[in-house]
Amino acid sequence: MSLNINIDKYGNMAVVPIRCGNITGTAFFVSDDLLLTATHVISSCIDDAEKYNIKVYIMDEWVECDIAYNFLPADVVLLRCSKANNGGYKLNLLVSDCPEGEELKIVGFPQEIGNGVDYFGVDIRNSRHLKKNSEDDISRGFNVVVIRTDELGFASYCGFSGSPVLNVNGEVVGIATDQFYNTLGYTSVKIINGIRPFDNFGISIYSDCRDMSPFGLGTAWAFSSDKIKNAGDRYSPQTHVNNDTKEEMLRSFCCIGVEEKRTQLYELCQNVYERADGKLKSYLSDKTNGSDNEFQLFLKNRFVTYDLKTELEILLYTEDEGSGERILLNPLRKDIEKAFNLSQDVLNDQIYESVQFLYVYGNAGQGKTHSLCRLIDEFHSQCAFYLFYGTDFSDKYPIETILASLRWKPDSFEKLDQYVKSKEQYAIFIIDAVNEGVGTNYWLNNLSSLVTEIKKYDRIKLILSFRTMASTDILEKQLKTEWEKLEINGFENSKEAIQRHFDYHGIQENADMTVAIPDFHSPLFLKIFCEVYYDIPRIDMHEYKRTDIYRAFLNKRNRNICLQVDEDVERQITSKYIETLAKVSVNENYCMDVPRERARKIADSICRYRLWSRNLMNVLLKENLLKEYSIADKKRNIYKCIGFEYDSMGDSLKASYMLSRGDRFVIDYLLRVMIILQERKKKREYNYLPNVFTFLLAEWRPQIEIWERLLVYDDLRKCFMQGLYLRRDEENYAKKINSLAEKIVRDIPDYLDPRELLDKFRTYKHGVLDIVFGSLMKKSLAKRDEEWTIKVNNLQRHHGIIYRINDLYKRVKQAFTRLKCFYD
Repeated sequence: MSLNINIDKYGNMAVVPIRCGNITGTAFFVSDDLLLTATHVISSCIDDAEKYNIKVYIMDEWVECDIAYNFLPADVVLLRCSKANNGGYKLNLLVSDCPEGEELKIVGFPQEIGNGVDYFGVDIRNSRHLKKNSEDDISRGFNVVVIRTDELGFASYCGFSGSPVLNVNGEVVGIATDQFYNTLGYTSVKIINGIRPFDNFGISIYSDCRDMSPFGLGTAWAFSSDKIKNAGDRYSPQTHVNNDTKEEMLRSFCCIGVEEKRTQLYELCQNVYERADGKLKSYLSDKTNGSDNEFQLFLKNRFVTYDLKTELEILLYTEDEGSGERILLNPLRKDIEKAFNLSQDVLNDQIYESVQFLYVYGNAGQGKTHSLCRLIDEFHSQCAFYLFYGTDFSDKYPIETILASLRWKPDSFEKLDQYVKSKEQYAIFIIDAVNEGVGTNYWLNNLSSLVTEIKKYDRIKLILSFRTMASTDILEKQLKTEWEKLEINGFENSKEAIQRHFDYHGIQENADMTVAIPDFHSPLFLKIFCEVYYDIPRIDMHEYKRTDIYRAFLNKRNRNICLQVDEDVERQITSKYIETLAKVSVNENYCMDVPRERARKIADSICRYRLWSRNLMNVLLKENLLKEYSIADKKRNIYKCIGFEYDSMGDSLKASYMLSRGDRFVIDYLLRVMIILQERKKKREYNYLPNVFTFLLAEWRPQIEIWERLLVYDDLRKCFMQGLYLRRDEENYAKKINSLAEKIVRDIPDYLDPRELLDKFRTYKHGVLDIVFGSLMKKSLAKRDEEWTIKVNNLQRHHGIIYRINDLYKRVKQAFTRLKCFYD
């Protein structure tokens, strides 16, 4: 296989001919005046420097060089050129393990063709390392043997000695040094750097993050960075606001930074132990029933436990029995105070570090994709991330899809695990938005096979993300045992995020007032609002309607889309097409996405007689307003669908269409769907319905009698309660809605469950929280203990509770005050 590298970017620029006496070869620049080549090429000069000199051909002349350093026993030498290479031509060095099977290219000046003055490229593949006592052996002058994969008919490789061995990014992983049984051998940059580091000569090198071997960090990043581009506007690094708690959880799961904290904790404790004397030394050295105490155990095994945290806390307040003075005084006391606080951080981190599986959940448009893309973007130099989307999967098993996408073989997972283990790294597979594409049923049936495969390996982990909806509730139940969970529902600091977006877009609005509007807590809605701000009328921030903002966004994108489709801007084809898809979804598909063929016909009817390159549907797909994916039925028949790139936009437009049809249409539609869901006669998964209905019921204002009729259905009650925080009712109607919610809380025990309230706190804090609080206060103390306090005590034993309470406190301090009184 030929590596796609343009050798014209290297030949006679950074890669140059070299000669010494009768020997010719290749050298290459690694700085303005330093070059690398094979030592045997300049052997004449080494044997007799007065008779022979070293020259390289640059800028149309032969220029002399001196030996700067000989990397014995490797057949590699560093030269200093008497004249700098104008143009800044130089190659970057990469410290790589040079794994078996990696495709590479050698660029050099062969004698056989071109008489050593014309450059050629030779494609090679790593075959094996020369070993001695399990270590790379360079007694022959090189350590890696390769196989040629091109079709050039060289009889020998004279002239290629000293050539750079390039990876797919054009970085140097080795230096060609000799023939070996009719093939080539090279010395890896890693071996050379081990003899004497290149930075001793002012030469910078790349490390693992640029590794383009089959399982290297560079290869993983190349794959995932392309996937990040597919996220479109869902990932916006320019307006990123730190979400410290969630980001720390994700980093901990990926084992990033946890060991550093443990080391810092160990150094603090070790420092105290070494400097302690008198009573303190005696206390720290005491045995517990003949065994080491927790402090001593930690200094031996560095494992952080809750008992260690308790031991540190006791140490802070332990007093001498005789004098009554504390045995721990400054400055050592400050170290133990730091150690105590750090121990809690490490304990929290270990919750996620210790598990192999994590699922991330939250409402639509709340930043799940952004958070995961940010994780990869920021830490791809420390972990091998492989990003997939739910729409990447169809009729095959998940493991088959992953292997095909990465062009891996069945044993590649095992090789990946061995590789990252040798690097003391982890490989993290991320599947974002599993509710999209094939949908939740696919994962209910097939996730176990992927989990079983990943459980075989110590250094491979899996993250799933999905949107909170009724169908994913079933999936969540399946993930209870071996999975840790992480909720992402908007910004940690909404005010800071809103201000950051306003500043970035030059919007002169008051973030303090805007933060009180629930819609602006959604990262996606805030982003879209800021993009269309100057295209909408100036009204009070509380009066903006969600669907009006989405329509303004579509109109703003319309100009560019019309240009690509070759259509009149005034026709507003973008919003017309998107809203027609929403209408068809409601009328024909029970709010599910539209079959591709139907979506194509709608596009053709709006903009007729277009080639595919100017087809309206095709342009909207390329502009990331729509998404295309495949699903399979139980017989593995493949169906292609077209959906909205932004689910919350699609849900809002579908709800808006239903409201435009009037109360009778809404009532009939809801009842018809409830009957279908109860009977379960159809086999399709109605996973989009609850989200559409949440938006619908949040904006609908029928007579109270209609609510009472509809809220007997459990699915509609859930949507009604989840949408309370989105409602903007006038005072009298709001009181009636509140009464309905109070009755639901009284009648359904789940709403008085601490876990339920904590899991959905950001949804329930607007309205439901007050209702729950009032209901609890009306109960007797004994009844409240029975229905609430016992559950709270059990909940507090959950190992992740501290993380989640801290997160809530940072996000919603005012409402947290009310929440806190529930849990005290």
